[in-house]
Amino acid sequence: MSIGNLETIGDKQVITGSSGIRAKDLIEVDTAPLQKKIDTSTKDVEKLDEKIVAFSEFTLLLTNLKKAADALRNPFSPMNSSAEANAFKARQTILLSSDPVNSPPLNYASAVAHDGATPTKHTLQINNVATSMSEIYTGFTSNTADVTNGGAGGVGLFSAGTFEINGYSITVDPGDSLSTIASRINALNKSTGVSATIQQTSNKNFTLKISSDATGIANAFSVSDAADNVLGNLNFDRINSTQAQDANFVFNGQVTTRSLNTITDLFPNQEFTLSLYNNSPPGVTITIEVAENPKATITAIETFMAEYNKVMVFAYKQTERDPKKGTYKDTAILGKESEFYTTVLRLVSIVSGRASGLSANAMASLSELGITVTKSDGNLSDKEKTPAKNILAFVNDNSAKLDTAISQNLFGVASIFEFKYISSSNDLVVTKSSNATTASSFTLDIDRSRENVNINGNSIQDKVRVIVDGVIYRPNFKGKTIEGQKGSPIEGLKMFYQGTGPETIKVDLSQGIADKMYNFLDDQVRSVPSSVDDLLDGKQQFDKDGNVLKKGNKDLKDDKGTMFMAVKKIMGQQKLIQDNIEKHQKKLEEQREKLLKSHSRNEGLIAKSNNTRDALNNQFKAMWADK
Repeated sequence: MSIGNLETIGDKQVITGSSGIRAKDLIEVDTAPLQKKIDTSTKDVEKLDEKIVAFSEFTLLLTNLKKAADALRNPFSPMNSSAEANAFKARQTILLSSDPVNSPPLNYASAVAHDGATPTKHTLQINNVATSMSEIYTGFTSNTADVTNGGAGGVGLFSAGTFEINGYSITVDPGDSLSTIASRINALNKSTGVSATIQQTSNKNFTLKISSDATGIANAFSVSDAADNVLGNLNFDRINSTQAQDANFVFNGQVTTRSLNTITDLFPNQEFTLSLYNNSPPGVTITIEVAENPKATITAIETFMAEYNKVMVFAYKQTERDPKKGTYKDTAILGKESEFYTTVLRLVSIVSGRASGLSANAMASLSELGITVTKSDGNLSDKEKTPAKNILAFVNDNSAKLDTAISQNLFGVASIFEFKYISSSNDLVVTKSSNATTASSFTLDIDRSRENVNINGNSIQDKVRVIVDGVIYRPNFKGKTIEGQKGSPIEGLKMFYQGTGPETIKVDLSQGIADKMYNFLDDQVRSVPSSVDDLLDGKQQFDKDGNVLKKGNKDLKDDKGTMFMAVKKIMGQQKLIQDNIEKHQKKLEEQREKLLKSHSRNEGLIAKSNNTRDALNNQFKAMWADK
């Protein structure tokens, strides 16, 4: 009878007995429950990976929507600049000529009014444009031959020696060519502001042009040649040479001069660029109209709608159910994630709602612009033509109502989207809005001489008071910054006060849907997680620009419900499962080793018993063979 065979399986040696049952097979049967747990856990990790990818895609869509909302809100600046970029402050310039047939305006000038410029009209007449100084010398027959002292390239037009341009010396040596001299002039360009160019006018006719780089009298150059008379024999072209002159033009009836033809300082508080090209004919007036840019505004609103709709298309896919089973489809990765679901609902709530703080008869909702919240049967611009719910669309696919509203009441349309405030003091600037602010009107009572007050045993600052409906609140006040504390009617609102007081200031606020959307999304997508370990330890995260932020666990409590916390939760689940997998794998190896030893020992006993039995059988057979 066979005692079994010694076989190597992986890095183990096991015995296969005479029964044909392998020890490996027995071990796999005994360890099957643990292996099943490991396989199940591995699949769970893969599903969580899918969720992280889906959340990343969702975060990108939200980031794009945030950018679109930012273009429609009223951006903040500590200086409250009127030139902040904003779709409702977009401007266009229209140039008209008093003689459009014979003197088209763009032949003489162009203008750019930057965002925020005051809509108005300007008049322009150009007496002369600014010119640079240039001196042209002729009579050279070669660019490369000797042009000194009778050389073949210029019949001795240059003499050997030194001359100066704007006080900087240029040396002419015997045998120098026209090209060599021009190169020496250009080598000093950064110091002199003067350039030399050579032009070939015919087969054996070259000219040398020396000119200042900048226009205007202040940028004219001087040439000194008294010592060596280096330039005394040059042929000076008086007809084509020019003297430096400043631009001289009549702007809004005022004679104005500038050394440059591109003028940016006509209005100290506005970005307005005027470019002059040619002298305008006598009697011709150019009108420059700075006007609102309805096309840019409409494009920004349509972009906002499109980016919002992309989010809703994604949301539809992530919540789609099997019509027969009623369960989520395999592609609906985020359907059961509360952060995802509540975020989508909040977005729908914002676009379906109204701007706050406006008068009762003011436009306050998208519906008043002919924009409705509806559903799509797959007619959106996404590649898969996916149906969606709660999308933004023009009623009857017609934007005429929006076009009319923008042309007739741009301020009213802007109020639907923007954050706006009116302060009775020029010393107060709002620097940050908040969706938590509930007051639409309040009074600031500022008196820096007041001491702290004791309220319920706490010493509270009393230099700045906020009064809403007769109730006094004391905001956070440090330096020149005022910030509404949590739970107050101006919670989260930040202001900058540069006055000295005492002063009482009346403030009115209104907040549109784009500002509400931006603030909400700014909280949602302001950070993304870094490594798993750092994330779980609360040590590290990245901001929107990819910069590492240092934040402890206690600082992350305000991120509840954000995409950051959603991914953090999933990655925490992943780590927990990974830890369990490692524990199961370790236990599995220990169990395999134990079973292997047990089966090997049993096989050894069987083999020993078989050997003893075979020996007895052989002995018995030998005894009977002698008989």
